[in-house]
Amino acid sequence: MLQLKIFPIAFRNASEKIFYTGKEELTKRTDVRSILYTDFEPDVLYFLSGGSEAEAITKLDKTKFQVLAAFGKNNAYASATEVQAYCHQNGYNTMLLSLDQPESIKILQRLYQVKNGLQQLNNQRLGLIGKVSEWLVASSIEPEILKEKLGITLKKIPWEEVGNYENYPSSAEFIEKFDRGNFLSLQAASQVSELLKDVILKCRLDAVTVECFSLVQKNPVTACLALSDLNDLNIPAGCEGDLSSIAGMMLAREITGKIPWMANIAGIKHDKVLFAHCTAATNQLADFSIQTHFETNKGTALQGYMENDTITLFRLDNQLKKIFISEGKIVDRPTLPYACRTQIEVQMPAQSLDILQNQPLGNHHLILQGNWIDLLSLTARVLSLEVSPDIH
Repeated sequence: MLQLKIFPIAFRNASEKIFYTGKEELTKRTDVRSILYTDFEPDVLYFLSGGSEAEAITKLDKTKFQVLAAFGKNNAYASATEVQAYCHQNGYNTMLLSLDQPESIKILQRLYQVKNGLQQLNNQRLGLIGKVSEWLVASSIEPEILKEKLGITLKKIPWEEVGNYENYPSSAEFIEKFDRGNFLSLQAASQVSELLKDVILKCRLDAVTVECFSLVQKNPVTACLALSDLNDLNIPAGCEGDLSSIAGMMLAREITGKIPWMANIAGIKHDKVLFAHCTAATNQLADFSIQTHFETNKGTALQGYMENDTITLFRLDNQLKKIFISEGKIVDRPTLPYACRTQIEVQMPAQSLDILQNQPLGNHHLILQGNWIDLLSLTARVLSLEVSPDIH
C-alpha cells in the first residue's frame, strides 16, 4: 500500500515533544489511510514551528510536486510562507496549505488518492490494435512519452496478428445484455467482444484501444458494443486507436475509480457544445437502444441516455504536457441524425468554450459524470501538466 511521505520540520534542536505532538495532531485530523513520517523524498513538508526554513529547503525537489503544510501555531505557518516564496523564486512546484482550514485537510487526502492512483497506473500495459486512425493527427502519443510520464507500456498489435472474430463463439450473456428486441443481430458484435477479451488475456493488457474502422470497412460488424462492454467490466477501452484518449481513460480509472466516456466535439452553438459517440458504457446510462454505426450504417452502436446532469470534461495533449479540464451541465440529450448515436448537449463556462474553439487539444474529450474538478486539477499539479483554462 502506498504511504504518503511526510517530513515534520521544527527549529534546530527542537524537543521530541514538539514532533510527537505535531504528528499526533495531524494524524488525528486527517483520514489519509497510510502516513510515513520520513525525511526521504517527502511528498509533504510539515512545518511545526518557526525557524525551520533552512532545513526545509534542503528537502525540496524540482522533479516532483510537494506540499508545504502547517497549522497556525508556533510560527509554523509563517515559516511555511517564507519557504513558499523561496519556491516561487526558484522554480519549485509546490502548494502551501493552512491546516487550520478543513479544505486543506481534504487536499492532503486527495493527494494520497492521486499518488496511490499513479502508483497503480505505473507499469500498466496498453494494447493498440491496429494503428492510430489516420485522421487523428493530434492524438498519437509516442511510446517513450507514455512510459516516462505515466508509466504505461504500449504494445502495438497489428490486426493481422489478432485473428478472425468469426472463429470465436458468441456469448449468450453479451447478447442478453444488449438485446433490445429490434432487427439488428448481435451475434457478430458478441464474437468481436470475445476476440478482444482473448487478446487482452493473452497479451496481459490493462487497457486497449482499437483502430475500429479497419474492422468495419472489411466486415459488416463494429467494435462499439464490445468496447462498451469492456468499459462496463472496468477495462478502459477506446476506439480509433486514440492514444491521448485511452491514456486519459486509464488515468481517470486509477484516480477517480471511474472510466470516462470518449466523445467527439460534434458542434458548438452559442454557450453549448454537442458531444457524441457510439461506445458509452451502459453503467453510465439510464437507458439505451441499439442502432447501426453512424458513419457506416453497418453493425451495431449504442444510443444512450445519460442520466446525471453534472459532468466533468477533460483531455490530455499528445505530449502529456497539457490538460483541459472543465465543468459542464447536460441541458439536452438529442438524437440528431447527423452525429454519432449517443449525444449530449452541454452548457459550459465561456472560458472553456473559448479554448475548445480556439485552442483545442484535439477532437475527442473525456466525460466523467459528477464533479471531479479538484481531483483532476491536483493530478495535473502532481504530473506538472499545464491546465487550461486556468480555474484557480
